[in-house]
Formats: sequence, structure tokens, C-alpha cells
Amino acid sequence: MNICLEDIKRKYCVMRWEEIVDEARRDAVEYGYRRPWDGDDGEDYEVFYNRYGRGIRAGQEIETLPSWIKQLKPDPAQIFKPDPNLPPGVVQTKTQTQILYELFPYDWNYTDDMSQYANDYYDEFESEFITEDMAAQNRRIARNLRNIEQTGKALDKNFSPEDVKNAVGTNDTSGTTDQWRNAEMSAKDAHKIAEDDDI
Repeated sequence: MNICLEDIKRKYCVMRWEEIVDEARRDAVEYGYRRPWDGDDGEDYEVFYNRYGRGIRAGQEIETLPSWIKQLKPDPAQIFKPDPNLPPGVVQTKTQTQILYELFPYDWNYTDDMSQYANDYYDEFESEFITEDMAAQNRRIARNLRNIEQTGKALDKNFSPEDVKNAVGTNDTSGTTDQWRNAEMSAKDAHKIAEDDDI
């Protein structure tokens, strides 16, 4: 189960990486920027520019993201949308599927071939930040989510959606609060790494 959780984290991190790089490449085309760090001597950006540049500059609707990203969009039935036409005082009930999606809005679809999620930057992150304490927390999250799916209740009384959102549980006795903080990669850290590597 722990390996599966690492796979799912890689899948969605690499997906978001692709989206961010794609957006930056589109901006570079539009504003005439160079990207010499994008591939060897800017080779990856040059390929992107030659393939899509003319269409982007012409304002055409062009799909530039890898095709597998389109397959990862969630089923609309999983996403809770409040009904604006309900009379005052009437509470709209979420389905179990919608509750589970809010707790853990991810799936393992398209993870049978993990080679498509190869990413050197994520490899570096994984080797530097994924610790034994985080692996233990991942197993705890998996146990509780599986039990919620099967019985509607978490195994641990102190398990909460925050544990899933943060992927770091400060109430877990398998690591101290300081250890969890050290294992986390904050948004600030991510931006710093991006700036240092000219991403």
C-alpha cells in the first residue's frame, strides 16, 4: 500500500509539474522569452516552440499538454456542487463518493505504467524528502481511508481530513512534531527550489 501511495503522489506531482512548465512555455512564446535551461541548451523549449509556437501566436486553441493529463480529470459526479435553488434551511447531503473525494481527491488510474511519470526533479525530491516517518504516515492514511470506504468510519479516533490534505499528521505518535515539520516540503521551499533551478 505504501508503494501505491508513493505512485499516486508521483502521478499528481508530475501532472502539476507538466502544467506549470507548459504554462511557462506558452508565456515564453507569447512574450518572446528565451528558455535556455529548458532541456539541453534549451532543446526541449525549441521543440515545443517549433511544434506549437505559430499556433499559439495566432491565438489558436492548441492542446500542448501530454495526452495522459486529460484522462486524469475527475468524474463530475465525484465533485460536490451546492444546489443554489434549494430553499433556506434545507441541507444538501453529500454522497459517500463525494465525501471520499473531498478527503482524497485522487485515484490510481493510469498508474500501471509509471514510466510516463518519469521526472528528474521529482526523483531528487523523493530521495531527499521522503523519510521513514513519512512512509509510516502514508501507511496510516491508507489504513484509515480504506476503512472509511468499507465502513464509513476511520480506524483512528484522531484521524481527520487535515491528515490527508497535509500528508503529515502532527498527532501521529510515530514521529515528533519537529520530525514531521522537517519532512514536509512547504510551498515556500518549492518556490525557492524552482527559483534556484530557473524553472
